Amino acid sequence: MLVKSEHFLFIFLFIFLGVAALSSENKIKRRTARRLDIIRRVKVTRPRLWTTPSNGRRFVRKTKPLKPNCKGKDAGRKPGCPKSRKTKQERMREHKYRHQRNKFMLGDVPKFYQSHFMPLPPNHEWSCGNDDITHSISLATVSTCPMKDALNSCCYNHDNCYEIYKRYPHMLHHCDTQLGTCIRYFYRDYPFCSMLAYVTHVDTLRLFGEKYKHTYG
Repeated sequence: MLVKSEHFLFIFLFIFLGVAALSSENKIKRRTARRLDIIRRVKVTRPRLWTTPSNGRRFVRKTKPLKPNCKGKDAGRKPGCPKSRKTKQERMREHKYRHQRNKFMLGDVPKFYQSHFMPLPPNHEWSCGNDDITHSISLATVSTCPMKDALNSCCYNHDNCYEIYKRYPHMLHHCDTQLGTCIRYFYRDYPFCSMLAYVTHVDTLRLFGEKYKHTYG
């Protein structure tokens, strides 16, 4: 009977030690997983300042996501970064164009053209167009509109703008922009005439006037 009791105690002790070993192993696994989770959170987030609740007893630590690093060649592929990033050559090209443009422009208006808007000379012939066909088309489109002298003065100053900037062909399109501004200004009270004159003079010039522009270049 004594031997049987010793065997029973030995079996009970063996089972107890096995259960204790399993429980300690599970505790170690849970502790390791918790530490790994904390490490991941620290990598993804960064701490902010300590803030005190209204009761003043506890300190709550708030975190927020880190901003992505949008520098380098592959910045456009990173999540959270803008996809379109200009190259160094594109930035230099834009800076060069802006520097050249600021020499001659004040906003969208050429400086010389803005300060020297020439009034139409007396008994001046029709200035819109560069030949008889374009002259007749221009007169026919605005035949029912008032203020023909104002439109003629816009075309007259547009020709003078071309003469001023004939050495700078890349600036001639600003003269076309100023022609459209002049037409819209004088015909601001006549929307139909403004639209008609703009389409027949400015849009047509931009589409078919490249040969006329290149003669100055």
